Amino acid sequence: VRADRLEKSGATFAAKRLHEGTEALRSRDNWFRPVFLAHGPDDALYVADMYRGAIEHPVYLPDEVRKRTDFTAGKDKGRIWRLRSASAPRKAGASRLAGRVSSELAREFRSPVAWRRETAFRLLLERLDPEPLADIRRLWKDPATPSAGRCLALRWMDQVGQLDGPTLVSALRDADPNVRRHAVELAGALLGNEGGASATNRPPSTLPQELTRLAQDPDPQVRFQSALALAGRPGGEVLESLAQIAARAPSDPYTQAAVLAAVDPRDGLRQLLPAFLRKASPKVAGCPAFLLEWARLLARGLPDAELPLALKSMLLMSGSEGLESRCALFGGFMDGVGTRRETALSGDALELARPLFREAAEAAGKESLPVEQRMRALLVLASDASPVSGRALLSCLAVPVPELQKSAVRALASPVHQAGVSQVFEAERWARYSPSARHAILVTFSQQPSLAAVLLDAVRSEEHTSELQSRGLISYAV
Repeated sequence: VRADRLEKSGATFAAKRLHEGTEALRSRDNWFRPVFLAHGPDDALYVADMYRGAIEHPVYLPDEVRKRTDFTAGKDKGRIWRLRSASAPRKAGASRLAGRVSSELAREFRSPVAWRRETAFRLLLERLDPEPLADIRRLWKDPATPSAGRCLALRWMDQVGQLDGPTLVSALRDADPNVRRHAVELAGALLGNEGGASATNRPPSTLPQELTRLAQDPDPQVRFQSALALAGRPGGEVLESLAQIAARAPSDPYTQAAVLAAVDPRDGLRQLLPAFLRKASPKVAGCPAFLLEWARLLARGLPDAELPLALKSMLLMSGSEGLESRCALFGGFMDGVGTRRETALSGDALELARPLFREAAEAAGKESLPVEQRMRALLVLASDASPVSGRALLSCLAVPVPELQKSAVRALASPVHQAGVSQVFEAERWARYSPSARHAILVTFSQQPSLAAVLLDAVRSEEHTSELQSRGLISYAV
């Protein structure tokens, strides 16, 4: 049984091993079968051990092994292990909370043991008894109450319809980031249910301003929750706050998704870009990843008639940005256009991108640049049919970096390159490709009907037949 410590990592958590070189629980007994664990009222961890001799299904074992294996051995056995800290008592004392009065259950919110806090919370919710309200309000205000207990107090007041405006605003300004995060979630739910809220639970008029203020919160999880709470709210201040949240953590995929989902898919997305560019430093890691996803979503959501003007506006607006950001914007936009059926942009709409194509072709061949940056350059070249871009894509196929090779293959498979894509199978080039590059080529070409003729021509070529047969793709292509 492995033990991990959860540590904050952006909008979510990362697991770090607690015991290096060993486990929290291990055994030399080969019948040891831990199948379930639970936290107990004594703060110990209880592990259910099925304790069986064989757990494999007979059908998956050879006949000789099945003949000498008793698959029922241990069916009358089983163990429960109790893992406790060295300072905990050796024996677990009885702890029944179900018979306690509500005021006693409320006091369990102060317990350092999570099982006791959460069980008391559940029992109080089942009773729907407003009697402990005064006790829970005092516990909420008491700094001696653990952070988790104060969060449960907020949740309980919300569930019974007693979470008033001053308490919620106080929670949003609390010194503890966990309390602020829970408060933001409750505030977002209240804003989304303004019409059906009770008199006590009606959100205060200042609540939207409180949420926009939290876009500056030092804790990334509070900012993430704020983006979710602000979803669908109108106004320039909300848009500026969402841009600020994105600018603080552009490489966090969860924050990125929350911000992009919070804005209107047409007008909101368009207005988000200039606000983001004003607040984000181009040197911040992850900015290109956010810009690429923003442009992809914009292109997917616009009507066909608006795509050319949107592309021109985006290219003009980003003209002063660095090459990496411009590649991300253009590549993401064209990738979004490519996901739409029977939608293409004319040469006029792409004319402004000619300088970008030349820069991207140069960047794709620079070994000194990070792989991610070169991959974004290749995404740009997928839209340019010029010989310069074609040569850059073919040269990247010979680079022994699987991610770069796959990006080059996808770009070469785009409609604008299909006239000269047969060069991919030239014998001299083919000999320089790595196995991963060859595999990427064969899989990509076999899955696109428009490239079937090129692949079939390669099948007829003696130097490629054995490779295609080894991958089992000849019958698929035919």
